[in-house]
Amino acid sequence: MLTSFVLSATHEAGWEIPREARERMLAGLSNFVSGKLTQRYDYYRNDSMELTERKILALDALSRYNYAPPELAESLQLDLSKLSTHALTVWVRTVHRSTWPRRDALLKPALVELKQRYRITAQGLELRNQGNEDRWWLMYASDVTVVKLILTALDVPALQADLDGIVRGAIARQRHGHWQTTQANVWGSLALDKYALHAAKSQLSGKTVLHFGDQRREVDWATSAQGEHFVIPFTAERATLRLEHQGKGVPYVQVLATGYGELNQPSYHGIKVEKTLT
Repeated sequence: MLTSFVLSATHEAGWEIPREARERMLAGLSNFVSGKLTQRYDYYRNDSMELTERKILALDALSRYNYAPPELAESLQLDLSKLSTHALTVWVRTVHRSTWPRRDALLKPALVELKQRYRITAQGLELRNQGNEDRWWLMYASDVTVVKLILTALDVPALQADLDGIVRGAIARQRHGHWQTTQANVWGSLALDKYALHAAKSQLSGKTVLHFGDQRREVDWATSAQGEHFVIPFTAERATLRLEHQGKGVPYVQVLATGYGELNQPSYHGIKVEKTLT
């Protein structure tokens, strides 16, 4: 699982793994998918679908490096209705990325099944059988499924009508500006970065104006094609942040609010370090 994650996440981020190490990792995953390498797991139910899911995640990593011949995909024992939504999401993107001879035949039923697994509402995004998405031993939970769904929708035209709703649903799952697991934050940050590039593809013109209390800032897209970064102090009274775009296109805005409070005692967030001098 960790090897699949490292290969997939680094590829998604555009990072390079040293060639020798990368080739060993890819060879190991290829042997695992083909059945030449087997492992025994004592901490989960060792059923065929979880083995299939592990192989789908490995195949996703392999396909990113053109290391996934069609016979590897054909070796999988697939029952789409029994796959988790996470595995199905990864499978759809993997098949769409491939040049396998049976690509279209594999992709069509997987898309039909995937579209039945989620529902976009005014409050966010609902996953069918969400409890089945929390599998720590496979390095994911439901938040990971949703943010990976963004990446799949960005790639697959048949899902792009749902893209904005999926993004809103993913963001609605955050608490205090982040998701609840490291995996979700890794994949979520990568997904939102790619969504921002996608949203910015439309030609921007005119100006975007920001109002916060009596403070005003603006971006003139004719002279600031890459956008602007503003630091705006909080006001003494409650104020509303308003953004207005006067022109063509849909700009992407990222807002971060920070504050400081009086600290009278040590504050620990996840790690505590003490040093004793004698």
